[in-house]
Amino acid sequence: MFDTDSINAANPLPELIERLLGEPLRRSGDHSITHCPFHDERTPSFHVWSDHAHCFGCHVHIDDSIDFIQKLKGIDFREACELLGGTPSVAYVASVARKRKAQPPEPTLPDTFWDIERKARSTVYDSDRVKHRIALEFGIGDRVVESLTFTQGASIGLRADATYESDGQRKSCLSNRIVYTYPSGIKIRHPFGAESKCRFLWELGRASLPWRSFILTRRGFPAIDTVHLMEGESDTISGLDAGLESSWDAPKPSCVIGSPGTSFKSEWATLFAGKTVVLWFDDDSDKPSNSGQIAADRVKQILLPVVREIVHCKPTRKEAA
Repeated sequence: MFDTDSINAANPLPELIERLLGEPLRRSGDHSITHCPFHDERTPSFHVWSDHAHCFGCHVHIDDSIDFIQKLKGIDFREACELLGGTPSVAYVASVARKRKAQPPEPTLPDTFWDIERKARSTVYDSDRVKHRIALEFGIGDRVVESLTFTQGASIGLRADATYESDGQRKSCLSNRIVYTYPSGIKIRHPFGAESKCRFLWELGRASLPWRSFILTRRGFPAIDTVHLMEGESDTISGLDAGLESSWDAPKPSCVIGSPGTSFKSEWATLFAGKTVVLWFDDDSDKPSNSGQIAADRVKQILLPVVREIVHCKPTRKEAA
């Protein structure tokens, strides 16, 4: 483990914030004020005390120097401690080494990845027949399908000859599979048919960010007020068809983003800082696993410290299989 008290003492929070933001803190009574690094603002609303900080604009709360580095850099606890000069104990290093040894290696993408991704998108975009077929499968409009073929690494596509890796070999799925493209991978929908228990399978790579999260990070897009966070790509498509995403010139723009199923990484929290988040995770209370509610509770726990507000809407049925 890390000696967090020593790390925080060696990196006083006010000095750390001032150094990293490059802006002198303005004294106000028993604390200081500066511009918040987690949202755009003209009037400073980031209040800094000796041992914690809080933004009264976007409601981000900072527990200590380590927490500030985690949220600012979007890194995990260990990386933040090491960045601030902390050294883990021998026992901690050994436990991390054991965990890393047990984990499979990170998947590598082939040099032809973007050619594969582009071909999958264009197969849908170039054919009205394919667009209509996919629209019928999802029960949505053709235009929604077409709108999801424009963005590299955040689209829907069709793979005639999708494959997957098993036991070190590439094996074939059924032909003409619908896929979801990410900047870091391609995910196959119903690789062995709709009746198979295997509903999704990564053909290449894996998710490094939520699906369509480019809306929150890419320059040229407006500041999003409300994020509809869906449980999976299929539900994201249903949310778009239902009109949950506003036009970009709306007074308070909203967008629809997909968590890769029930998995959600803590380092993604900074994407949602200062925003209202509406969770659309399934109500699985009638199932023994109750996976939807468990995942929603975990996402709430991750996002509550950084978002303005979080609401959980429970769809009564799966919007898309």
